[in-house]
Amino acid sequence: NIFFSLMALYIDRLKSWRIFYLVSILINVVFLFINASRSSIVGLVVGIGLLMLLMFFKVNKKLKILFISALLALVIFVGLVINQRDSAWVQDTHFLQRMTSISTSDFSTMNRLLVWQVSLEAFYDRPILGYGPENVIYGVDKHYNPEVSEQWFDRAHNFLLDHLLNAGILGLASFLAIFVLAFRSARQYLKKHYFLGASLMGLLVAYMISNLFTFDSLVTWLPLILTLAFIDFLAAQDKEDNYRELPLWLRK
Repeated sequence: NIFFSLMALYIDRLKSWRIFYLVSILINVVFLFINASRSSIVGLVVGIGLLMLLMFFKVNKKLKILFISALLALVIFVGLVINQRDSAWVQDTHFLQRMTSISTSDFSTMNRLLVWQVSLEAFYDRPILGYGPENVIYGVDKHYNPEVSEQWFDRAHNFLLDHLLNAGILGLASFLAIFVLAFRSARQYLKKHYFLGASLMGLLVAYMISNLFTFDSLVTWLPLILTLAFIDFLAAQDKEDNYRELPLWLRK
């Protein structure tokens, strides 16, 4: 949603709507940190980091100084939080407490590590085509580890392992090939609309990093399909034989 708002902010020139997009970014960021989903926060930071890195070579000197200052401030803040992780101000801030609790002693982290191990064992049983869509639970149950503190898992909490169990090596390779082509199209679009292409690349990276620690639901899967469709639409814009123009409101 944050990346969608950034792209809409770039496309739309109406001041009222640009204010709306800025407000939506602020609301999404605030509630993301209130929710304290560690995978989403890490994904966002990495995705925005890639966007800033790509934009660094295109902006003026003042913005470059701003980017470097923001990076230094982030590094100092992270270092301070890590150093003060047992202090009251860190423990009383929900998302900071969640971020600093990542360790093998954290039950959520331990469960994921154990489920990943179980998923790999299940994958070896059916490596080529997997267990079939939505059948992760059968492989995981077969190799269930009683050290996991939760009774059952129907996802591996890692999109790579989920696709390996659902569709095997062939399914995962096919899925990743879509991202390779999407990155290629987004990178080529840098020549025409640099910020839009960079935002799409950052969005895809944010999605993939986030889903290394969680799994898709409708609120992530449907926007991903829309993103891939939008990238394909932009790629078709550069082909004269497939050229088609949509009105501004429909593009947004």
